[in-house]
Amino acid sequence: MPPHRPTLTTPAARPTRPVLVLGEALVDRFADSAVVGGAPFNVARSLAAFGVPTTMVTRIGCHDDDGASVLASA
Repeated sequence: MPPHRPTLTTPAARPTRPVLVLGEALVDRFADSAVVGGAPFNVARSLAAFGVPTTMVTRIGCHDDDGASVLASA
């Protein structure tokens, strides 16, 4: 019989070790909207929403609207 492996459905089963995410954060522009994203940014934001201690390392423009949007949505 294989060993029991907990599912990530309860807070006690979630990893408690911090996760470091390296990569891009960007703004996708569409005809009617702009959406903050980028695969690494989306992963970091989702992990944090699930309560996983997460740090994102990226480079963001600090003197433009896109950089401000990324920081505001983190």
